[in-house]
Amino acid sequence: MKIAVGSWLLLTTLVQCQLGASSTCGQSSALRRWEPLLGGRRAMGRIVGGEQTADCSVVPWQVQLRVGKWQCGGSVLSKQHVLTAAHCLRKISYNPKFVKVRVAEHNLKEAGALEREVEVAGIHVHQAYNVATKEHDIAILTLKETLEYNGCVAPVCLDPTFTPNGHDCIVAGWGHTSFLGRSSKVLKMTKVQAYPGSDCRARFGISDHDYLSNTALQLCAGSVNGGTGTCQGDSGGPLVCWSNGRYVQAGLVSFAEGCGQANWPTVYTNVPAHFDWIMGKIRG
Repeated sequence: MKIAVGSWLLLTTLVQCQLGASSTCGQSSALRRWEPLLGGRRAMGRIVGGEQTADCSVVPWQVQLRVGKWQCGGSVLSKQHVLTAAHCLRKISYNPKFVKVRVAEHNLKEAGALEREVEVAGIHVHQAYNVATKEHDIAILTLKETLEYNGCVAPVCLDPTFTPNGHDCIVAGWGHTSFLGRSSKVLKMTKVQAYPGSDCRARFGISDHDYLSNTALQLCAGSVNGGTGTCQGDSGGPLVCWSNGRYVQAGLVSFAEGCGQANWPTVYTNVPAHFDWIMGKIRG
C-alpha cells in the first residue's frame, strides 16, 4: 500500500483515536534541548557509558520488558500495544505469561510515582521472522490493561515514508555498560547516525558482506569510529529521529557485533518498512 507524504500523521492519529488515545505522539518537552544536537556533530557517550536521562519524562514511549530472567526494551504504540524485537521473546517460547511491561520506568532501583507494571495478553510475532537471518525481527505485545498517558507514558510516532539518511537519532536503554558487563540501573540514551540498509556497508566500512541480510528490511546506526552504540539488554528498544516536529521511530534494536565497535554499527529492524503489518495488528 502506497501512502502519500503527510498521510501517515492522519492515519496514525485515526488509529490512536480508535484506541482511545488522548496524547499527541512523539512529543517530549524534556528532549527539546537535544533538537539542535540532532543536526549537529557533537559526540556523546553511547548507552555503554552514555548519558543518563534526567527522569521518566525524557523518552516517555520507552518501556522496559522483563522477559523471564532477561530484559529488553520496547516502545509504546498505543494504550494497549507495545513494539519490540521478536528475538527478545524466543527464550520464553513466545508465551505472554512470562512477559511484564514496565512503563514510566527510569531508575530500576527506585519506584517512581507513575511507574507501572503491566501483564501481556498476547504476543504477535511477524509471520516471516527468520531466526537465522534476523529478517522481520519485530513483534507487538497486546497488554492486559489499558495504559494512561501522562508525562512519562506517551506513544511514539510512526511514519511509513521516513528513511534515515545520515540523520542524528536517539536510542535509549538499560543495557550493559560494557560488553558482557553490568546493565545500567538508570535509563541511558545517546545520539547515533542512522542510515538505510543499502548505505550501511559503505558508510561504516563493514567488511562482512552478509552483516545485513536484507537491506530493505534493516537499517543501521552508530559511529564510523565506534564509541557509540547499543549493548546486551538494549534489544527491542526504539531508534527515534526528529522529523516534522516530532520523534518518529525509525528502527528497533535487533543485533550488533560487540558494543559500539568501529565499523560494526547496530543493525535495527526497519520500522517504516513494517508499517502495514504493525497497523494491521493494532487494528486487530
